[in-house]
Amino acid sequence: LQTNASGSRGPQNSLSYGIGTTANKATGVSSNYSFNGNANYNAAAGQFGSTLSIGNQSRQLSFSANGSLVGHPGGVTAGPALGDLPFAIVNAPGAGGARLMNGYGAKINSQGYAIVPSLTPYRKNAVSVDSKGLPDTVDILENEQVVIPRMGAAIPVTMKTIAGKPVLLIVRNPDKHYLPIGSRIVDGNGRELG
Repeated sequence: LQTNASGSRGPQNSLSYGIGTTANKATGVSSNYSFNGNANYNAAAGQFGSTLSIGNQSRQLSFSANGSLVGHPGGVTAGPALGDLPFAIVNAPGAGGARLMNGYGAKINSQGYAIVPSLTPYRKNAVSVDSKGLPDTVDILENEQVVIPRMGAAIPVTMKTIAGKPVLLIVRNPDKHYLPIGSRIVDGNGRELG
């Protein structure tokens, strides 16, 4: 008898897991049973996993971790595992904490950098930032760029951002009436300010 279940959770299915049991019983032979479980997590700095197997014959526990460290003009950035395929070094100043779409769990670090692995060589690849994770003080002016990399290339991708605290002004004239949209703003000398 064998039973298995698996699933995934989180943004971009960053956590995957599975469990399973096996039981064998034959006449005149001792019965065998086992329980198996695994979990894998795609984090900003790599992939982490664990596996557990318990049976009447053995017990096993394993852990795994893999990722990358990429040096570039802005410093060193930890990211998901890289292979022979091209990858992007994304720079989005001030956007620390924002996730990258299809970035295998990649997040922009506090210095504004992230690694997007496994781009398809010689084809259009969209590299995009998920604006849901942006701090309130940052707006992304471009959240997607298309690149066509060569095999094995490291492609720099800069996303234009603007940082600052948002301000809402409610402006009234001396009679306490709201000013209409598009009103001219002038200083005390009558010079137009905007």
